[in-house]
Amino acid sequence: MRLLAVFILMLCCLPAFAGQCQLSAGSASQTATLDGPQRAIAIEGGKVAITVRCQDLATEAVLQFRALALHQPKLEMAGTAIEAEPNHRLAYPIPKGSSSALFTVQSDLPRPLSFQLSDRRHYRQANIRHNAMMFSYLGVALALSFYNLLLWLRMGEWQFGLYSAYTLATAWFFATQEGIPLLLAGQSYWLVPSLPLAGLTVFTGTLFFAQFLALPRHHPRFCRWLVQLPALFVLLFSLITLAFGNTHKLLDALMGLLTIWLQLCLMGLALLRAVKGDRDGVWTAVALALLLVGILTRRQTANGGDFIAYYGLIIAALLEAMLLAYMVARRLRVIKQEHRQALHMALTDPLTGILNRQGWQKAVAGQSCIAPEQWQAVYFIDLNAFKAVNDQHGHLGGDKALVTVANVTQRLLGHEATLGRYAGDEFVVYSRGQREQLAELTQRLRRQLSAVMVPGHPNFKVSATVGVHYQQGPCSLEELLAAADSSMYQLKAGAD
Repeated sequence: MRLLAVFILMLCCLPAFAGQCQLSAGSASQTATLDGPQRAIAIEGGKVAITVRCQDLATEAVLQFRALALHQPKLEMAGTAIEAEPNHRLAYPIPKGSSSALFTVQSDLPRPLSFQLSDRRHYRQANIRHNAMMFSYLGVALALSFYNLLLWLRMGEWQFGLYSAYTLATAWFFATQEGIPLLLAGQSYWLVPSLPLAGLTVFTGTLFFAQFLALPRHHPRFCRWLVQLPALFVLLFSLITLAFGNTHKLLDALMGLLTIWLQLCLMGLALLRAVKGDRDGVWTAVALALLLVGILTRRQTANGGDFIAYYGLIIAALLEAMLLAYMVARRLRVIKQEHRQALHMALTDPLTGILNRQGWQKAVAGQSCIAPEQWQAVYFIDLNAFKAVNDQHGHLGGDKALVTVANVTQRLLGHEATLGRYAGDEFVVYSRGQREQLAELTQRLRRQLSAVMVPGHPNFKVSATVGVHYQQGPCSLEELLAAADSSMYQLKAGAD
């Protein structure tokens, strides 16, 4: 009795047959059960009439067709047109019980037409899941595209502009594929250009990866013939579909093969760059592998109802976008570091390591705006008889003398003043503070630079003349320099 009770309980828990709809188009026929998996029926290109016969539906249902590459869809029941519901697919309400309808549509090419029959509860759940998945991906993609567009406009680096175009094209392609315009606009005619968007996505993505890995510089022939030329053919084939609809099937197959070829070539070149020490090559190969797995999954299970099978490509594209965002962020840090290094080199004297003339003027320009009651001073330092130093000790000895004077002066000044090399044997110092402090600094500089021993040469001694100009209140840097220079020449003339 106990076993019988368990058996009866199991029977009660089995899902009851809730009805089905059979779709027929010419000799092709396919049946979808309520809340069953997605099905597909083969249709011809051109205008297609599909007979829909539904039997024993236990509740009101929704019949959904994937709207890609369809024109002028229309469902009639008992001579009355049924209005499609707002959805990412063509969704029509089907009444409870048994009924018949005629679905007519214009298709661009012979293809399997995906459809599914769901009750209201599963229909709403599937819509929430689909919209959450798609809008999450589109939000990430559009944010990345906009951010990289700003980087391109600001920095002028083509890789950021190409990544922005690639991400935007990919988002547009997936939005069209998954019916987002249909959901937002409520009509399907402009969902048609799917292949041109696919071609644009492949083309911009190929250019981005090639630029990101610097393939035109490192592998110009491979890049030109194995990557860039096939990508151009993919774009051309996709544009041809706009004019010759009857070639869609052939061009679609060619584009698919070329896309996989490009993925494999780019992966191979990325791994080659990784072997040669480019860390971005590893991450690029991983990103391309993720996308390739997603593409192959979608092509093999295009009409499957499994979540991973259906959303695998979108998940792969989302993971790829996040991985590429990490790679682009790393590249941006490298570019900023190189920019800082270049700026440092442009503003630094390579011999002495202190600021050069441009760097000193730039540093002082931000300090010379003072209140009327404040004091500032510019010190002009010129090595004495420097030509004789070069004649006696050679140019290497002269360089050692310049480095020594710069080091001695920098140690003396500390952080209270700004030192720079103005020209050959001339140095400049800017400081501000109390009048007495500036005068004291003058005395220390003149005392310290009156006799400077060059390390490693016991009898190698140099001296320098220090001219100075004190100024209370604002004054242009040019006027301060001219006055300090004049003071230095007056001191030299007095010494002579």
